[in-house]
Amino acid sequence: MRYATHFIFLFTALWFYGCYGSVILDTEWVRQPLGSLSQKPNLKWEEKFNEPFQDVFPINDSMALVFTHRSTAFILNSLSGKPEGSKWHPNLRKFSNVKIHTTEDGFAFTSRKGEMVGFYDLNLGKQRWKRTEKGLIGSGLAIVNDSQVVIATRNKVKFLSVDSGDLITEWKYRQGILSLQQDGKFLFVIQDNGILQALEIDKLIWEADLGLTHESKIVNAWDSKLGVVNNESLVFLNKGNGEIIDEINWEPIADVFLMPDQDNIILVSKNGNMVSISQTTGEKTEFDLPDYSLVKHAPIYSRNLCIIPFADGTLTGINIKNGSLEWQIETGKPITGFWRVGKGFMTQDVKKMLRYYQ
Repeated sequence: MRYATHFIFLFTALWFYGCYGSVILDTEWVRQPLGSLSQKPNLKWEEKFNEPFQDVFPINDSMALVFTHRSTAFILNSLSGKPEGSKWHPNLRKFSNVKIHTTEDGFAFTSRKGEMVGFYDLNLGKQRWKRTEKGLIGSGLAIVNDSQVVIATRNKVKFLSVDSGDLITEWKYRQGILSLQQDGKFLFVIQDNGILQALEIDKLIWEADLGLTHESKIVNAWDSKLGVVNNESLVFLNKGNGEIIDEINWEPIADVFLMPDQDNIILVSKNGNMVSISQTTGEKTEFDLPDYSLVKHAPIYSRNLCIIPFADGTLTGINIKNGSLEWQIETGKPITGFWRVGKGFMTQDVKKMLRYYQ
């Protein structure tokens, strides 16, 4: 899920130096909510890059921290579309996951191809530690608190020290692990046999056999219950004991989010269809929208606006309060990346062309 309350990070000083480049942060990070998106965005710039972007993290309204598929990190000026400073080139072959650690002023990363996990300290401007790990899975990284980083391999969940990378404890899984997902201090492990296991940091809370797959995902929207998307169904579980509370069956689900009224749930299908469901009454309202191609990336939300990126390059702005189509943008090429940046959003197409709308 994506919310307008995603945090951004304000840096008072960032620069790169050294053989492979380096990022230094002089002062503490300040956490602030992102501003609302424009209800009718316009194209601000387009730039072609040699390396396709993998992850983009907003810093403020004018800068973003970028990680590429070819193991490069740099600062992008989101107002001009130009890189600022040199680039950091760790010998990873490719980033698999990156997680920002706000209180430690750095980020954890994994590389499946490079068989490596590490932590980069933005205050020191260098890697704090790295360690070799074989069998890392794609969604196998989380930061559960100030002191622990969690990684997942095909049959282990390991808790590592943020300070040193030393192993604190580990869980072994004979059945194999498909994915590791997080909701605050809670970790959710989906196993090869379809069982969902819930951990509170490193303590087992419950297990539930839901027949899950590698495409199943956790929905973090409620305090006392957990939403689990499993193809065409959204299952609600008691977060404390794993018991099933309710289930909604619809179309193959791409995304789920909760409206500000805390009652209506919006479901987005993989074909771009949308429905609003009241948790109180069960009333279901289908949105009457045009047919497009498949939803390629997770939609983003701001106030009553939902932006859906389709695989063919179409972007649609939907008013989720009344279900109307507010605007449509044709980028002209299939989309390979879609990120919220500053007061706008950025797309990347198959030709490595970046476009910023605000």
